[in-house]
Amino acid sequence: MRLVHIITDLEVGGAQSLLAHLLEQLPTRYQSSVISLSTIGRIGERLRQSGVKVSAVGMTRHSLGPGPVFRLRDMLKDAKPDIVHTWLYHADFLGGLAARWAGVASLLWSLHHSNLSFRHNRLRTLMIARACGALSRFVPDRIVCTANVARVNHVRFGYADRQMEVIRNGFDVSRFKPQPEMRESVRREFGLACNVPVFAILGRFHVQKGHRILIEAAAMLRERRPQIRYLLAGQDLDSGNTTLANWLNARDLQTSVHLLGVREDVPRLLAAADALVLPSVGEAFPLVVGEAMASGTPCIASNVGDTAFLVGDTGFIVPPGDAHALANAMDRFLSIPVHERQYYGACARQRIIENFEIGAITKKYGELYDRVFESAAKARAQ
Repeated sequence: MRLVHIITDLEVGGAQSLLAHLLEQLPTRYQSSVISLSTIGRIGERLRQSGVKVSAVGMTRHSLGPGPVFRLRDMLKDAKPDIVHTWLYHADFLGGLAARWAGVASLLWSLHHSNLSFRHNRLRTLMIARACGALSRFVPDRIVCTANVARVNHVRFGYADRQMEVIRNGFDVSRFKPQPEMRESVRREFGLACNVPVFAILGRFHVQKGHRILIEAAAMLRERRPQIRYLLAGQDLDSGNTTLANWLNARDLQTSVHLLGVREDVPRLLAAADALVLPSVGEAFPLVVGEAMASGTPCIASNVGDTAFLVGDTGFIVPPGDAHALANAMDRFLSIPVHERQYYGACARQRIIENFEIGAITKKYGELYDRVFESAAKARAQ
């Protein structure tokens, strides 16, 4: 079976990481290749190293006109896939049109987003999502949602409910695992004593990721716990981000927050942190939370998407956008004895192993591909 995956970009992100995990786990009978609408990116290079064919259309944020659809159509005609699977709104829209134009038999879309408010999204993104909603009744064969709340919110936004099914994210428990030796290693790297509390915040700089809320919470907590250090890693979380620098300067948090940019050692950072903090105002089924849990690291997270369902009773859930609640949860976590924090972490890892291990999730995707392929074969035979 020939699969072509089309994704908006291949920089580090939740959907991109899930795609990489999936392709690394799928049996060889699913012959997969990937097309990025923009550039190859870090995840694309990782996929190439594992033997996956990766190509790029070269779109930019300012690309206009039908050119990308023409290029995608021609690439798909050359690839002759049995199934095209698109990831993220722009890929769903452009990849969906190109796949149907190229005569591809089966098409799947993916939804990795749950917050569709005007406050937390670019107008262009919402316009693309709205267009996809209108096309959802007759362009894709199935639409995969990574969270039930994503399904509910997209149906409200105009998507066809009958096309949808939920397959939640999965996590590689062999890559993300407890590594006690990393605690000292990471603290040595940043000049921190072993008893200094460290919170990790991982994810690109975007309004939906809630970094401003985190900074407000950290400022509230500084008088009570001035020793806390925050490790922020992800795209644009570096010294070149003047907006973030201004937030930190205004609250005198420059020495409390370490801006790491994009890191290749996420499992190491997670294993070393006392807890992961997710201050997001919009998520579907956040990959980084599951990765932290698999690492044995407790989570303090906003109640967005299916996050509360993922965390269960192994961490702390707070209302999204509430800096006071986030500060209080971080304070409450640090008031717990160390052995109880470790128990939270052990329960979190066990929850991932029992419910969200990547092998089981990969099997569900394989079953979906088989169903769609067989349905198309029956339609051709009639």
